Amino acid sequence: MYDRPADDPTPGVVESVRQGMRLFMRAHHNREELALQRRRLLQTMLGATGLYMTDAMISATSAQATTQEATAGSGEALATLTRTLHEICIAHMAGAPVVRSQERALSCWRDALAAKVNVTGPRFLRAAEMEAKAACLVAQFHGDLGQDDLAVRWYARALAVAPISDQRAWIHSCSAWVPMFNGNGEGVVRAAQKALEFATISNPMQEAFAFNQLARGHAIRGDHDRALEALISADKSFHRYGYYGKNTSPSLDGFSRWQHAAYAANTYSMLGDVHHARANLAVMAEAPFVSGINHMLHKTSEAVCLVHEGEPDGAVEMVQQCIDSLDPEDAATQPVRGRAQMFVDQMPTNLRKARAVRDFREYLAAA
Repeated sequence: MYDRPADDPTPGVVESVRQGMRLFMRAHHNREELALQRRRLLQTMLGATGLYMTDAMISATSAQATTQEATAGSGEALATLTRTLHEICIAHMAGAPVVRSQERALSCWRDALAAKVNVTGPRFLRAAEMEAKAACLVAQFHGDLGQDDLAVRWYARALAVAPISDQRAWIHSCSAWVPMFNGNGEGVVRAAQKALEFATISNPMQEAFAFNQLARGHAIRGDHDRALEALISADKSFHRYGYYGKNTSPSLDGFSRWQHAAYAANTYSMLGDVHHARANLAVMAEAPFVSGINHMLHKTSEAVCLVHEGEPDGAVEMVQQCIDSLDPEDAATQPVRGRAQMFVDQMPTNLRKARAVRDFREYLAAA
């Protein structure tokens, strides 16, 4: 998926967790010793992840761990964490500001890390799931803000602690956004293929997500045959998904029928299949809510259809009007800027010197 940075703390993260579990087992019958070892584990974990954490974050995490250690209801704390993470995912898809979403996800990550040193057994695994999920969300928001190096590091952090295969599949699929927003089809394909290695047949949602990302990667590369094959596989996986799952609200951690349609429309438009692209765009338009960033996905897919229909000037105008209508924070995000750049970069050669296209390139350069 990506080359691990030389100073990547992931090995330290994994080893600290292993050491911590051994300490828990030895200290199990001595409450004072257990409390001491928990604090030592937290210190080790914070040291292993120090690359990601400011002094303020370390202090906040330590304080949260101390508070949770004094609280008997660890299960209740984890349940609250689960609800909060889901709310962040839903709110962001509905248009919550990226910076605010990132702050909330980072807070949840600290809470999950603090909770993990105070629980054992199944609750430890659940806390690890929450930690991995929160880290993946932080990575996504770094990617949205164009902070690619930080996004890659946070995805590595999420993968280091994710306890189950399906969660690793989701994280790998999400990590495809970084190369996708930069027009790197090869990077998207690698991330999606890695996701499919971890996706299990019992979770068609993760398969559908990964196949959709794979299709888009091949489409960006210009490999139409493989993109179409991946689309067919995505559709087969998605239709194994239950009715309730398909009709859940759009969410960063779910995969509703509206998201499936949006990704399919994006791929079909790049393949020049206007009929299927517009059919999926019609489904996407029925979504109960959509953020400005995802509105851009809709409009760029529709604009590519217009180009194939011989209306490049109208296509350029549509994309520019969409950007102008967005909240300034959304308009400045990497998904919006990246999709706009991909739109002009994938223009047919004979249209690249057209006046409208040249003007739009200047508009993007000046923004």
